Amino acid sequence: MPAAVFPPPRPAGNILEHAAMEPPAAARDLLGSSLAAARLLGKRTAEMHLALASGADDPAFAPEPFSSFDRRSLYQSLRNLIGRVLRTLHTDVRRLPPTAQALARAILAHEDQILTRFEPLLHQKLTVLRTRCHGDYHLEQ
Repeated sequence: MPAAVFPPPRPAGNILEHAAMEPPAAARDLLGSSLAAARLLGKRTAEMHLALASGADDPAFAPEPFSSFDRRSLYQSLRNLIGRVLRTLHTDVRRLPPTAQALARAILAHEDQILTRFEPLLHQKLTVLRTRCHGDYHLEQ
């Protein structure tokens, strides 16, 4: 059985600083030419998000406030996602290495507390704006 492979420790700094860093040599060797394609895909995705959020002149693209319906929809979507993830974890916990099994069981024991973290979405107004979304965005399209 091959030895477990663990990622290197996360470098200091925030996500924007990480994005500006060159990947480690091992990652460059492993990813090869895919790295340039991923970089271009990330750039184009950022440009698309900027375009979708900048349509103040076109009502179809104008940012709009989150409504109570939007908050409830987000809350329910997150609860459904967490529920699916926790059910999968519960089903597959025995397949994990022993140290990961202990962590997985600890997570599963806190399901109610995890779900409670999303309740503020129901009661607190969000002061952010919603923008047009690109929908299902994957390489098969």
